[in-house]
Amino acid sequence: MFKAKDAAKTDFDELGLVDLGTTSGVAQPRAVYDTDQKRYVVSWKDARGAAKSTTVNDLARTELRTAPFWPLNDGKRSWVVSTGNVGNVCSGAALTVGTPDLSGFAARVSDALPASTLTVSAETASSLADRLGRIVNTGVTVDPVTVTQRQTSSLSETKAKLSYSDGSTASLAVDWSASDLQRLATAGPGTYTVTGTVRQRQYAEPFAYNRADPTMYRYERNSKAQYLFIATDDTNNNIASQHLPIRVADTIDALADDIGGRSIEVDLLNRNTRGDRTAEGRVIAGCYWGP
Repeated sequence: MFKAKDAAKTDFDELGLVDLGTTSGVAQPRAVYDTDQKRYVVSWKDARGAAKSTTVNDLARTELRTAPFWPLNDGKRSWVVSTGNVGNVCSGAALTVGTPDLSGFAARVSDALPASTLTVSAETASSLADRLGRIVNTGVTVDPVTVTQRQTSSLSETKAKLSYSDGSTASLAVDWSASDLQRLATAGPGTYTVTGTVRQRQYAEPFAYNRADPTMYRYERNSKAQYLFIATDDTNNNIASQHLPIRVADTIDALADDIGGRSIEVDLLNRNTRGDRTAEGRVIAGCYWGP
């Protein structure tokens, strides 16, 4: 919850979080002041899309509560007071809450749009989908190869060229059909088609339990290739995650839980067990996400 600092309403102070008394999710929250009852009517939709509402007497009435890993105010965070201030949760849409009029907002804030959507061109939308959406393979090609009669082993060095929806490319080895290779080995001069399957490594699934936003990076250390794995600890839906898990291994397989990856995990930046500090001597704490 935020409160405007002045009449221009271009700068705000954070009042704190509001506990609406629900555990089923809060989306599209709105608040309207009921001048007759002299209180706020707050409405929202839960995780299933069901309309909910409650009342709040004073949204600016706050208190400090102890919050896990909160680095400010000696670990205390501002909340809107619940007891005697927030009413019971009701099902159904609140009749007093309509679509807010944001027509004057753009006049006060440069480049502001009175909506949560932004219109873009079809070309931009396609580019964003390719760049940020799920990447899929869009093509596979193999260049023609000339081999010496009865010497098909040279095909093992031939790789398939792959193209992807985001514009990137790669190359992978191919497992050629054994029967096709056998026929080619005894064939005379000519042009032949050999089929095969692009070689793709299969890894344990799930690879790392309760590890969201995973990222792997290959690097060399002392002329030896190693793999870095970093992720978000999502054990409790990342509520006040107290550390940043990191793993390092010589192979990708060794990073997986089923191969022992959890046992080599480094418990980085854990406020409770490590007490890592900044250059100024402050304890590094907060809620961590894997980059």
